Amino acid sequence: MTDQDHKQALPPGFRLGSYRVVRVLGAGGFGITYLCEHAGLGVQVAVKEYLPNEIAVRDGTAVQPKSAGDREGFEWGLSRFLDEAKTLARFKHPNVVRVRDCFEANCTAYIVMDYEDGESLDRLLQRLGTQDWLARLDLPASSDADGCVQPRRSRVEGRRHLRAADAADEDANASTRSAAPPATPQPAAEGRTLNATAVKVLVVCLALAAAGVAIVGFDDGLDLAGTRVAHTPLSESEPPVVRPLSLQALAERGDPDAQLRLGTKHYNGDGVAKDAREAARWYKKAAEQGDATGQHNLGALYAHGKGVPKDAGQAGYWYRKAAEQGDALAQAALARLYRYGDGVPKDAIKAVRWFRKAAEQGDMLAQTTLGLMYNNGEGVAMDAHEAARWYRQAAEQGEPLAQVLLALYEDGEGDTPPRPQSR
Repeated sequence: MTDQDHKQALPPGFRLGSYRVVRVLGAGGFGITYLCEHAGLGVQVAVKEYLPNEIAVRDGTAVQPKSAGDREGFEWGLSRFLDEAKTLARFKHPNVVRVRDCFEANCTAYIVMDYEDGESLDRLLQRLGTQDWLARLDLPASSDADGCVQPRRSRVEGRRHLRAADAADEDANASTRSAAPPATPQPAAEGRTLNATAVKVLVVCLALAAAGVAIVGFDDGLDLAGTRVAHTPLSESEPPVVRPLSLQALAERGDPDAQLRLGTKHYNGDGVAKDAREAARWYKKAAEQGDATGQHNLGALYAHGKGVPKDAGQAGYWYRKAAEQGDALAQAALARLYRYGDGVPKDAIKAVRWFRKAAEQGDMLAQTTLGLMYNNGEGVAMDAHEAARWYRQAAEQGEPLAQVLLALYEDGEGDTPPRPQSR
C-alpha cells in the first residue's frame, strides 16, 4: 500500500516524536500502521496509529471524532487501544511482534512495535499464483448477522497470551462498529466467535503450509499484507521449519524497503561492517526505484561527502525528488540549499516555499527557520507576528532555539534580528 492509497495517512517525512514516517505499511477500520525510522538511531519500527475511520477523521495532523455524538465512542476506543499496548508489551514470544512503546500525540495514540523483515504474504501469494485458494476452500463456518463466523467446534481453546491479546482487539474492534461503548456487559458466547478475517488468515496459513510454505509471523495483527513468510519445502520426515528470508536476499531481489534498511545498517554499522560506500550503493538502488527516504538519504550522503564525492548539485537533485513526494526532511534540506545557494542558485523565495511545506508537516527545524525568515524579511515581507506563530509551533515540540526566540518576542524584543540558524 502506498501513502496515496490512504487519504487519511500521515505523509512520508512527518515527525512523530522521535520517529519519522517512511511509508504506510497497512490500514484498516481501526487505524493505520506506518514504517517509521528513529531520527537519532536510524532503527526502523512499525508504528500503529489509532484512527477508527467509521467515527474519526484527520483534521490537519490531528485525529478528531466525526461528530459530537462520536466522541464518547472515540475516547472509549482510544482507552482500549492504550490498554492493548500495555497488555501486549508484557509478552515476549517469538510469534508475537514485540511492543516497544506507546505515546499520545495529534489527539490520538500510537503503538511502537518491532518491524520484522520478510516477504509479505500477499506478495508471496501473487508470486505462487494462489490468490484463488480461499474461493476454492470450503470454510468450516457459517455467517452470522455481525459479519463474523462460528467455527464448527463449540470451543476453541487458545493459549493464555493469545486470549489476552485477542480480548483487547475484540473490544477495540467493537468501538469501530458503534459510536458508543456497550451500556451493559455482553453475554459470553457458548463457543469462540472469530472475526471472518481471522478465519481467512488461518485458512490461508493452513493452505500455505500444505503447499510447503512456513509462516514466520505477523507484522500488524491479522493484516494479510503484513504477514512475513519463507518458502520452505516440507516432507513427512521433517517438521516444519520457520526460515525467514534474509534482508540481504530481499535487497538483492530488488525490494526497495530492504535496500533502504540494508543501506542504513551499513551506514550505522548495525550487524554489518560500517561502510558509507556500501550504504550509498543500497540507498541509490532504493532511490532509483522511487523510494523517498532512499532519495533523501542519498542526497544527504552527497551533501556531506560520505561514501560518495561531495556534490551539492547531486544532493539537490535527490532532495528534490524526495521533496516532491512529500518527504518533510528532504523539503527542509532542499530549502536550505536554496537559502544558501549550495548546488542551486540562491533563491530566498524558493527557500521559503520549501521550508513552509516542511513546516506544515510538523518539522520543527523548518518551523524555526521559517520564523527566522519572517522576522528578518528574508524571501517574504517582514512579519513579527507570523514569525512568532512558527516559533510557537516549534517551541511546543521542544525545539530549544524556537523557545528562546519565542520568549524574546513575548518580552517585546521580537524586532531584534535573531542569530541565523546554523547550517
